[in-house]
Amino acid sequence: MAHYETVYGPETDFATRNARNHEEIKRHYIPAILKSGLSVNLKVDVDPIELSDHDKEDYPNPNDFTSYSGIRSPDITVIDDRIRIVGAEGLAEAYMEVKDYPRLSYYRETGCESRLVMRYLAIQHLCRKPVVMLFKDHDRKETGKFAEQKAAFDGEPYGGLIWDLVVSTKSFRIPHVKRHPNGSEDKFAQILWHLDRPDGTPLMKPVSEIAEELRSGRVSMRAVDPSDHPLWSMLGNKELWKGWPKPKEFMRPPKGGLVVFTSGTPLLARG
Repeated sequence: MAHYETVYGPETDFATRNARNHEEIKRHYIPAILKSGLSVNLKVDVDPIELSDHDKEDYPNPNDFTSYSGIRSPDITVIDDRIRIVGAEGLAEAYMEVKDYPRLSYYRETGCESRLVMRYLAIQHLCRKPVVMLFKDHDRKETGKFAEQKAAFDGEPYGGLIWDLVVSTKSFRIPHVKRHPNGSEDKFAQILWHLDRPDGTPLMKPVSEIAEELRSGRVSMRAVDPSDHPLWSMLGNKELWKGWPKPKEFMRPPKGGLVVFTSGTPLLARG
């Protein structure tokens, strides 16, 4: 599953693309998730979330109110009664968002459209469930377009809690490209996260370790002031949005703080 090989064909409607995406998730992700001991509910993102006036007042991403397809939750919910999250006792579920944008060919990063990152942070706050970003790549021989690449974690899906992923300063420089059947393209800014350190030490985790992290008691739910966090700062930096479709509004901190899920991983932006 990579952008250069993802082909939807002439279908353009949301339902058709969503159905194709579900088939890809079943084939490439669910076996590894089940092996990690987590149960899966796949069709989480089929129906839009309708917000009450009360929830709209404290929703961190006001851009979602005008979304053409509604506010949709991440791709799947994983379920495990062994999940232990400090501050969210009794919570036995987590969201996982699967992206078809694996590690880039020339960079040790992977990413997601900025506008969707805004949505996942907001949904995590609203629903009080952790959001895990999940990616997958594969061994690839050198071509005229791509350098040789070995799959991270032997092909097992990998990622981490969205709030703990290490932001790259290359974000907004490398576009997420959406191609249309008529040949036209839309290019959206994206957030990039580091897969590993320059010495090769992993920063992201395979899904088996993510499952153990959720069961370990190391993850906590907190309400925080997000203003100094690298991810929040990047999403709200208007200078970085030059040349990209800007959000109608930038994210706003909720009155009681932004609800995040974190294992306390160091949160440092790196070049």
